[in-house]
Amino acid sequence: MLNCAVVADLIPQAAEVADVGSGAGLPGLTFAIARPDLRLTLIEPLERRCIWLNEVVDDLELENVTVFRSRAEQAIDHVNADVVTARAVSALGNLARLTMPLVHGHGEVLAIKGRSAAEEVQKASKVLRKLGADRTEVVIAGADILDEPTTVVRISIGRSS
Repeated sequence: MLNCAVVADLIPQAAEVADVGSGAGLPGLTFAIARPDLRLTLIEPLERRCIWLNEVVDDLELENVTVFRSRAEQAIDHVNADVVTARAVSALGNLARLTMPLVHGHGEVLAIKGRSAAEEVQKASKVLRKLGADRTEVVIAGADILDEPTTVVRISIGRSS
């Protein structure tokens, strides 16, 4: 959970955040707990996972979280985020197709990746440019507190480099 929570430091104050493929709530629920200033929409297509997420949100009294049952590509008309996050969803090229439209031309995607992040960025570079990425970088989160820091691909859309 800590490897997700440290990513919250990369998100601007009071941002509207969409977490794609929330599953068991990582990283979305960790952000909601660590950063009550954020407004989170957890996007999850499976009903049983949405039921569980809603139970956790209710049990923890997280007033800054909405669970939205949908596939990412079907949520575009319902979600307009400043930042979209994802962990263990798909390879970066496909993930970009699912997440970048949710910022509606202006924002960031933070994809939690592993050691192969730079390689994924290289493989997805054409797709990222085609989808409107202004800048793509691999950043490290939590280096000062974790034995193994978290590797994040940050994709900026509609912002000056």
